Amino acid sequence: QLVLRSDGCGRKPILQQMVAEVGGQPVIENAVGDCLAMGDDVIRDGAIPLTVGFILERGSMRGDLTTAIKKGYLKFSHQARIAIDPDASESAYSPEQVGGYGANKFTLSAVMAGVKTDKFAHRSRIAAGQPVVGLSEDGFGVNGAGLILKILRKQFGTLFQRNRAFKEDQDVAEGITRAATMYTPWILYAIGDISEEPRLPSAVTPAISAITGMIHITHGSFPSRVASALKQTGLGMELHNLFPPPEFLKKIKRWGRLSSEVFYRTFGAGQRFLIIVENEERANQLIELIDEYNKIELCRAGAFLNEYGFARKPGHVRAKIVGHVIKEPWTIIHDASVERRKMPLAYPIPYNV
Repeated sequence: QLVLRSDGCGRKPILQQMVAEVGGQPVIENAVGDCLAMGDDVIRDGAIPLTVGFILERGSMRGDLTTAIKKGYLKFSHQARIAIDPDASESAYSPEQVGGYGANKFTLSAVMAGVKTDKFAHRSRIAAGQPVVGLSEDGFGVNGAGLILKILRKQFGTLFQRNRAFKEDQDVAEGITRAATMYTPWILYAIGDISEEPRLPSAVTPAISAITGMIHITHGSFPSRVASALKQTGLGMELHNLFPPPEFLKKIKRWGRLSSEVFYRTFGAGQRFLIIVENEERANQLIELIDEYNKIELCRAGAFLNEYGFARKPGHVRAKIVGHVIKEPWTIIHDASVERRKMPLAYPIPYNV
């Protein structure tokens, strides 16, 4: 059974190009990475990504921008271990329809195909007490770019990128131009590819993985993604040990005076993928496998340089147990963006599903 998912970069490349005036970030290449990160939607739904096709719609583009996109194709498809299908990709010139920033006006989207597997994410196996492993996010997905743009303009003026105070804050510029994390190759390493045995086998049925559910925190709503995964189980989730958000997002929260509810709902605030595992032993094994693949990814990035003659930054994912499945049908989020302990955010399930 095939699974198809599509997504685009939204307004994030526009924001990134404005911020890139501060200097030096490979913004256009990273737009490809943001599109490929949707492969995590495919694997979340119990499928293994096979191939991807890109749709590039141009309003106006300099030659160096086209070259940057081609480099992005090579870099991020290599990191994601997903083949780009040239026959399923398209480029169109539509100057009347495509907006953007400066001389570069374009939109980038992608369609990804995967094949269903029975090796993991059987939600009927989710049970109260099972641990939840969180995977870190040091950037942000395509959601929230419009809100960040609004906050920066209010804080630093319409041409915020030319404001001296903003230009001196390299942490924010680097954070905004960073591509979203792709988790697919790390998860595939744990569950095994189509023809492989799981490296994280179930204690009950070794032929399948010990992963019972996965949640990709995207589309602008943390609690609704948890609710979508758990609504048919009658269970809930308490997240009491989340990763703290990256420093640049803390500044965005402070400048925009965002409530914790809006902050987590929009950005995920330091995590963008949650994995439910059978038991604590298997959860700790998963964390070890994630770290093991970090070393493999470092070697693969070095091999990329030897093969293509230019470098790509190796991906790195941190993992830890961030919470547990609970009997009560609620999503409970303990805010890791503040130093003082405060009342957790609580949402009934179903919540905006």
